[in-house]
Amino acid sequence: MHKWFAILSLAVLVSFEATVVRDARREWKGWQRAFERLEGSLAPAPGSARKRGTPGSRPERRANRNGDYEIHQVVLAPLGRVDRCPTCHLGLDRPELAEARQPFGSHPGPYLSQHAPERFGCTLCHGGQGVATRTRAAHGRVKDWPEPLWPSPYIQSSCGRCHPISLLREPIFLQGRKLYSQDNDLAGALLLSEGRKLFQERGCWACHKVEGYRGLEKPGPPLSRIGEKVGPDWLLQWLKNPQAYLPRTAMPNFGLTHRQALSLTAYLLTRNPAAVRASKAEGPEPGPRANEAPGSPEREAARKRGGQLFRQARCISCHALEGRGGLIGPALDRIGDKAKREWLIQWIADPRRYYPRSHMPRFRFSPEEREALVDYLLQELSEGEDPGSRLPPGSDPGRDPALLQEGKRLVKELGCFGCHEIPGFEQEAEVGPELTRFGDKPPEELDFGRLAGRIARTPQAWTLKKLQDPRVFRDTLKMPDPRLSLEEARALTVYLLSLSGEPVPAAYRYRRDGGDPRGPAHPPGPFGRLLRDLRCLTCHTLGARGGDLAPSLSLEGSQVTEEWLSEFLRHPNFLRPILAPRMPDFNLSPEEIRTVVESMRVILVNDEIDEARTETRGEGRVPMAREGETLYQRLGCRACHQLGLRGGSLGPELTRVGARLKEGWIFRWLKDPQRYRPGALQPDYGLSDHEASALAIYLADLKEEPRNHQKAE
Repeated sequence: MHKWFAILSLAVLVSFEATVVRDARREWKGWQRAFERLEGSLAPAPGSARKRGTPGSRPERRANRNGDYEIHQVVLAPLGRVDRCPTCHLGLDRPELAEARQPFGSHPGPYLSQHAPERFGCTLCHGGQGVATRTRAAHGRVKDWPEPLWPSPYIQSSCGRCHPISLLREPIFLQGRKLYSQDNDLAGALLLSEGRKLFQERGCWACHKVEGYRGLEKPGPPLSRIGEKVGPDWLLQWLKNPQAYLPRTAMPNFGLTHRQALSLTAYLLTRNPAAVRASKAEGPEPGPRANEAPGSPEREAARKRGGQLFRQARCISCHALEGRGGLIGPALDRIGDKAKREWLIQWIADPRRYYPRSHMPRFRFSPEEREALVDYLLQELSEGEDPGSRLPPGSDPGRDPALLQEGKRLVKELGCFGCHEIPGFEQEAEVGPELTRFGDKPPEELDFGRLAGRIARTPQAWTLKKLQDPRVFRDTLKMPDPRLSLEEARALTVYLLSLSGEPVPAAYRYRRDGGDPRGPAHPPGPFGRLLRDLRCLTCHTLGARGGDLAPSLSLEGSQVTEEWLSEFLRHPNFLRPILAPRMPDFNLSPEEIRTVVESMRVILVNDEIDEARTETRGEGRVPMAREGETLYQRLGCRACHQLGLRGGSLGPELTRVGARLKEGWIFRWLKDPQRYRPGALQPDYGLSDHEASALAIYLADLKEEPRNHQKAE
């Protein structure tokens, strides 16, 4: 009996000793001992002490030196998470450990200043298994754990959970890109921001249902009257390979066979009676008018006049030619090979009569001017016919019932109606799988097809491959090729993986101040109608709404004089020598100009900005103006601004700035440029009121060409 008792006691003692040894050798305790040694080798950094009581604080580290090691955890009740990451990551808020190896290195970037670990924890952003204390398990690289640690650079996907975007029903143009949100950019998450833009710009939401992307303006033009615009030869070539005609087009390549492209051509050209008649043509109607022979003086004169109008209207502000110009509208390099003469004339006369949601303004060209402009487009912007793309002579695909039936089936199967308005398909749902919770998909739900075992079995690897080659897993897949670069595919992958259905409490979701991000709607009355008719907000901002291709109009009434604005609207010119003229000449009538000027003077103003600095009048202005001129020279303003023929070209020309800008606005701008235009290059010199007044008076008095600046130095 005593023998067995002794054996049992010895076994218990050995087991206890083994438990003690195993506990002392726990991985996280080894990291804490290593951190003690690292900390002991460092000289104390000024200001490095952290708040008492936070994980890894100095009182705790003193206890650690006495051999008292413990698990540090952050309990996030609103998120239903417990994170023990600070148990090993002991230097995450220690700037002096920026170069230390992990897990002791400090957190990179300024993120912790806005994402305090005690409130956000770690796994909400980084992923991983927060309750685990072993490296492999904590990083989530274990079976059945749904959130492994995010690999770089895909960690930015987690930012999308708390940083949603606000979508607009109508697209706007930011940095020349067609987008549906003005708050795409997120500092510190550039890949996520770019992915959001690509998702909107490429119209991915038109085929894939995503919560929030409902009811938006379709990304592509309507096809209900396509037969009035193009002939079957051009349409057939376009459907077979869009990038061959327009390399930068957002339309993906579906890899259609000749038969499929022909059936789609036949079906699309027969959607309305006018299109049926148009589809009988073999191609674009000839450029010259019937009563003018090629090379005739009349035709040559019309072509030259059309070229002048093309430049006067500054069409390249929105349309590209040979890779240069705007991106708002389609490239015009080969418009003469594509569009029919009569359609071009009607389109230029009133774009929204053909397409109510067009972003092209209505130019006030006379019928003769429209004819001349179309002559120029058809004659100059054409590369000639491609014989290989033409239909057989006399063929009419619109009369083949089998082709029409196949075309209708393909429209539905490929989801053409997602991007384009097509009669008869208004109620169809998206053809692609829903992506609202794509980021929550485990690898087991992704079909790796013939690449199974050849690429990493992760959502990141699968999505990146899918975007680079949509049919790489199986030949029978329907998704077209968006022709993305590796960088674009990676950015779009980051955004798609950010689409999560995990509920995040409202207190954690970032909201911008200022209410509706779209800002005010167009003003009512004639002024608002003109803004819509001219599509001013395609380029300009009004409130928080509009594009960023041109200066904001929000304070235009407080900034510019009525006389200058009237003259500018009659004959737009450039303000910055370094930039090409962009503002089109809309041929506004005197009444329309008067409406714009008077409305801006009353509506687009800031009551804090006086039109003039009234405290300096009469003889007192002369010495103030001289003092302002001295300041102008001392501050080196001419390094960026031009006076006469002297000065730089980075900023606006100031030769007659007093005829353009109001003195009160100049004063306010000099006092605080960033207040009125965040990110402006204009330095804030910290001028006193007296200095700003003197400089404003000097500039406001520059209403004529200065005699002493006529010649360059």
